[in-house]
Amino acid sequence: LTTIFGLGLWYKLSNYLSKKVCWSLGILIAIMGLFVFCQIVPGDESLVLLMISMVILAFGLGVFSIFPASVLTDIIDYGTWKYEASHAGSYFSTYTFFMKGSLALGGVLGLGIAGGFGFDASATSHSEESVFGLYLSLVYLPGIFYLLAIVFVLLIPINERGHKIIRRR
Repeated sequence: LTTIFGLGLWYKLSNYLSKKVCWSLGILIAIMGLFVFCQIVPGDESLVLLMISMVILAFGLGVFSIFPASVLTDIIDYGTWKYEASHAGSYFSTYTFFMKGSLALGGVLGLGIAGGFGFDASATSHSEESVFGLYLSLVYLPGIFYLLAIVFVLLIPINERGHKIIRRR
């Protein structure tokens, strides 16, 4: 529900801010959700903090449902203009392959990292080392990769003004 609500809000916000700024802002919000996740300790309030973290993450990561494909269509328009041929199918299939592949690889690596630090989901108590492994795979590494993603998003050379020029040509 949070993601659905967020999609409408991201769409409205993109009318005032650029796609790249909205995309980056969503990633920053997701990073805040990761920091809330770091505050979770076993106890009565852990469920509440987990729900807050997941709501923030779902809202922030909703940008990945809108802006990558939207920016990709800008890139496709540029490619069509530059090379006088549309390769939209190739662009979208490559995009889909890498999105699904990165989700699968991230899941495998995350479980492997947590397991490498001794985390066992069926255990009733966990060592500091196993909790660190869990945080490393669920919070610290994704946070670093999200920050890196912001850099790459902001480096995309096509902006709204440039895209309008491409569309006219």
